[in-house]
Amino acid sequence: MNSKFDIIVFIFGLVLILAFGWFIATQEVTIVDPSTQPVQSTLYGRSGRIIKVDYANALVTFEDSNGNTWSFNGTEDWAIGDWVACVMDTQGTTTIYDDIIISSTYEAWGN
Repeated sequence: MNSKFDIIVFIFGLVLILAFGWFIATQEVTIVDPSTQPVQSTLYGRSGRIIKVDYANALVTFEDSNGNTWSFNGTEDWAIGDWVACVMDTQGTTTIYDDIIISSTYEAWGN
């Protein structure tokens, strides 16, 4: 290769690197601290006592402390009187009547 060509390629590469560095250095950067941002969670906990176990349809129904009834699938090892703890999702609405059960777990044995 020609030494003049090598010098031209070197200078062109140097100019590109300097131009890119200048571009990056002049950009405005905003850093957001995630700990200062409000978290908009739609999840909450709800517990209740099992009031019905429908083995034929694999449906468990429980009543919470407000008297609302909720149902979920999966009757294994559930009995009337057991306590269940659930993770609920508001689905972004203000009413509880359209909330859904995300997960359920055994909380305690009851009578």
